[in-house]
Amino acid sequence: MRHAYVSVIIPTFNQQDFIRETIESVIVQTYPYLEIIITDDGSTDRTVPIIQEYTEAYPEKIIFVTAERNTGIAFNLNRGLAAHTGEFIAWLGGDDLMLPDKIAKQVELMSRRPDVVGCCHNAIVFQSEDGRELGLFSELYSGKRMLKEGGIELFFNPGYKMLPSTMMIRSSACPKHGFDERLKYVNDILFDIEVFRQGRCAVIQETLGKYRRHGRNVTDSPQIKETAYEENLMLLGIVQARYPELGRLMRKRRLILTMTEAVRARSRNDFVRYTNLLMSLQADKSRLRALGTRLFCFLFGSSLSDMVERPTHAMPHWFVRLVNIIRRNL
Repeated sequence: MRHAYVSVIIPTFNQQDFIRETIESVIVQTYPYLEIIITDDGSTDRTVPIIQEYTEAYPEKIIFVTAERNTGIAFNLNRGLAAHTGEFIAWLGGDDLMLPDKIAKQVELMSRRPDVVGCCHNAIVFQSEDGRELGLFSELYSGKRMLKEGGIELFFNPGYKMLPSTMMIRSSACPKHGFDERLKYVNDILFDIEVFRQGRCAVIQETLGKYRRHGRNVTDSPQIKETAYEENLMLLGIVQARYPELGRLMRKRRLILTMTEAVRARSRNDFVRYTNLLMSLQADKSRLRALGTRLFCFLFGSSLSDMVERPTHAMPHWFVRLVNIIRRNL
């Protein structure tokens, strides 16, 4: 019987405190037919020496790719892609964890579902400092207990979050150009759009991974928050140029992003930007969204800044659910 080979790709950068536990979580997988590709982006702490310990201990299983200097997330992921040989690819952040049956269960699903090009599962979010579990990823980031199976539309919905470290995809579905290196932070969204144009994303309704929260999570970076709106518009511009048939989905995502940015501007009392973004919604024949944004800002008033500036996982569940209901229905 032929067994599908899996490439687990782990991008790292200055994760000396976490990388041992991450690698160990892959080594103890119950599915043995896999390679571990660790691609480091010029770490300046002890991340590289720690990884080298494991490459020496498991030379038949671990492939280590290094860079002399920090080049960015997309470049680092592309180095990992260039080294892989597996039929399936499983992503894992250098600070996240797999539970022991993760790979086996994903391979089983992918092997019997030729209609899907990828699958994901839920994860426990935990606080790194004390190990305290904060809840399910889907509840904290999307306001839902269950994940949703679907097609490419999932990847245009800003309110539906999937953790990259839970995703497995078919190697054959990867775009030949890999991750777009022009995009600093949202290159993974473009990559997923290009993968899932070709098939569905299935779901295993189980918790098969752990997402670590700590002071250096990339998603909490001030640079990401400041540039997110512009980067997402760049992303949509690239998609428009390559796949104009996705115009309806792109328009909806653009409008939702504009609503979100308007709320953020209002929370900072930047009334000029807030007004200009509302005018942009109206000019795009989306007066209902402009009205809904005004009403939302009015209802939350002085508490808006506190809510918006929190990391998503720290927002009340009801607030996350409300925001996503508004996004879906306006």
